[in-house]
Amino acid sequence: MRPAPALVAITLLTLTMVGCGEPRQPIVRATAVNAADDYQRLEGCGWADPIDVLAPDVPAAQGRSWWQVRYPDGPEGRLRIILVDGATGWARLPPADYRVRVSNPVLPTAAPLTMLREGTAILVVVEPAPAEPALVGTLERECARLNALASRSNRWPAFAAKRDAQGRIALVYGWQGDRGTVQDNAISDWLAAHTDYGPGRWVDLSK
Repeated sequence: MRPAPALVAITLLTLTMVGCGEPRQPIVRATAVNAADDYQRLEGCGWADPIDVLAPDVPAAQGRSWWQVRYPDGPEGRLRIILVDGATGWARLPPADYRVRVSNPVLPTAAPLTMLREGTAILVVVEPAPAEPALVGTLERECARLNALASRSNRWPAFAAKRDAQGRIALVYGWQGDRGTVQDNAISDWLAAHTDYGPGRWVDLSK
């Protein structure tokens, strides 16, 4: 005996309401990595396994917050990052003005490292310029790339985007929040040998 059409409709409506009422499962680290891996494989990227996964931070202007999944750098140190929506699990490439977030750097253990010494000097890598949003984003991405490169080269990762008293922003090495470091020309030599920036310019902040 077939159920009455009205009973079938009521049953389907009830199941639909129950399904809609179930809470969405939270996006956890494994979910974010899977979503990012699926995206990069679908695009034919072949970026191997992620090297860094950061949980969502402050929501973006649109109210969304994103997992940041970073893969090994590409040619010429090009960053490879996929963002995963913290609410839906939707994956995408970062926009051009995306500010790369950096976790505590994992330093190599093949050779001992000396902590950065405190002093009054910083190495200016990119000269100060008006802090336009596009430039700020570019310098922050460069900081992340150079710090990763320094870590792999047994150099202390101390590149930072620093604002001066005029509100301009520069890319520097050796700034430690409220002090600089001791001038070390070996850093200038390393910068010239491993990047396109040249040796940079040392500045004494006490003068």
